[in-house]
Amino acid sequence: MGEIIESTRRHYIGADADKDLIPAGGKAFGDSYHANDKGKQYYWNGANWKTGLGYEYVPRDAPAADFAIGDFPIKDAYQADGLDLTGIVPAGAVAVHIVVKIRGTAAGLTFGIRANATTKVFNRIEVLTQVANVFTSNVDCLINIDADRLVDYYHATNMNIIEVVILGWCI
Repeated sequence: MGEIIESTRRHYIGADADKDLIPAGGKAFGDSYHANDKGKQYYWNGANWKTGLGYEYVPRDAPAADFAIGDFPIKDAYQADGLDLTGIVPAGAVAVHIVVKIRGTAAGLTFGIRANATTKVFNRIEVLTQVANVFTSNVDCLINIDADRLVDYYHATNMNIIEVVILGWCI
């Protein structure tokens, strides 16, 4: 038989937005929180409130593009950690939902974002121009990110418009 351990846990109840008002000293690993306005159940993992399903998608309403062509100065090669998401995506996020729209002076120009150089081939977003001087459709993707929230990007010479928007993240 296994060892039996007795412990005490706290359970909080309140509005979803109020869970972050509990001081650090008032939370311990395994404590729970019921958001009575949204019907969600959270537990404290020692660093963040997590839903009972593990990670939660947090949508973001962006009024305009977060990044434009000037934010991508290196061309024709992946730029390691070249795009800093720390001003938008909070610490603890494990994935980011990105939408991209591009335009270039020729067909076949590529723009891409990935977590890092070891990212598997499908954990990235890549957009390709189909026709010269015509916008692509909005292309969105949910990609895993590293804890530093710095991602790699690639864009071909002759891109004249790049718009990147962060639509949300998983935390």
